[in-house]
Amino acid sequence: MRLRFALSRILAVVLVAACAQRVLDHLAAAQSPTGVTREDIFVPHVSTVPANAGEHVGISVRHVRSTDRPPTKGTVLFTNQGSTSTLALLDLNYKTYSIAAALAEEGFDVYLMDHTAYGRSPRPTMDDPCNADPSDQRLLIPNPLAAPCTARYPRHLVTIFTELPEIDSVVDYIRRQTGRSRVSLAGWSRATFRFGLYAAQHPEKVERLALLGPGYRPDAPAEFPPSNTLTNDQAPRAAVPPWPFTVRRLEEPLIPWERMRRCEDIVDPGVHEALMTSLRTYVDPGAASWGTPPGMLYRVPTGSQVDAGWNRASAKRMKVPVLLVVGEHDPRFAQEAPTLYADLGSTEKTMVKVQCATHFLLFERNHKVVHRAFAEFLTQGTVNGRQGVVTVDREGKYLH
Repeated sequence: MRLRFALSRILAVVLVAACAQRVLDHLAAAQSPTGVTREDIFVPHVSTVPANAGEHVGISVRHVRSTDRPPTKGTVLFTNQGSTSTLALLDLNYKTYSIAAALAEEGFDVYLMDHTAYGRSPRPTMDDPCNADPSDQRLLIPNPLAAPCTARYPRHLVTIFTELPEIDSVVDYIRRQTGRSRVSLAGWSRATFRFGLYAAQHPEKVERLALLGPGYRPDAPAEFPPSNTLTNDQAPRAAVPPWPFTVRRLEEPLIPWERMRRCEDIVDPGVHEALMTSLRTYVDPGAASWGTPPGMLYRVPTGSQVDAGWNRASAKRMKVPVLLVVGEHDPRFAQEAPTLYADLGSTEKTMVKVQCATHFLLFERNHKVVHRAFAEFLTQGTVNGRQGVVTVDREGKYLH
């Protein structure tokens, strides 16, 4: 009986995985307008993540380019914005909301990468549900867990310092493929920590850096905390839990969005469902069979959200041109973005402030402001023909 049950469970997982892959293939084809071609690849990398250190793995990358003409405006690489796949949010299959497609149509050679433990990149130790945060295991009962269990890998999984070599492998791959010596980097939210630190360390490989809703902690420690710690007196942004991953509901990344809105009619009514559909498809195919009902949970690696390395000292070392775009009602608007702008050592820097926008500007009616600003900056180093601080109104018009 137990063997029959186990075989049934295995068959169910295989069927769900097969169905999920068919959905991925179908959506990838459906997402391709006549002017844009998408190719999903795996870039070779030797892992520095302790759980699979030294293994030859493939980092999941999507290549988006114009079908009609060769790219003439350079290459740009996006990375994870926080706890979700780049494909789910930065190549959104809804109207004109894909920033990847918008830049490809402008003539850029666009790449989107997912770090270890995101999207379809490797997820060492994460297929074992016992390695989930103990407080999250209730979401996994009765599927795939029958009861709570103790982590078999009792430590955090990744850090920003295991992510930097992954960026380097992808950057070097793009440089080889395109013949360009430098690659521009772009991203949203927590991508600032990853790409900010990388660009400060490798200016010889980076053309320009464009960031939306930039995160910044000027007093972040230079090194990752040396041991697994989770105590009551620690700030949440510094806590390092002793298990590999947490479990979240798919709607969680979007919950803060509504609380940020102060202006009426800034969101297309159909965009929320499009985002949920994209999250269900791309954020974590490997957990598609988990939960009751299945298909509404995803896994987030521990350690990836811990602030380290990207601080005032790193910002002051920045040499490449930098663009910051921030919405008026983004929590980062008042302090983090202006502080980062002031601390950046770059001689060429621009900050665009967008009225009525939130941290989720990419999915608001004024999203083309970001597309326009990124496209101009990544080719000319300016926004609206200038550097410095630029303001855009809710209609997308430059004020000064």
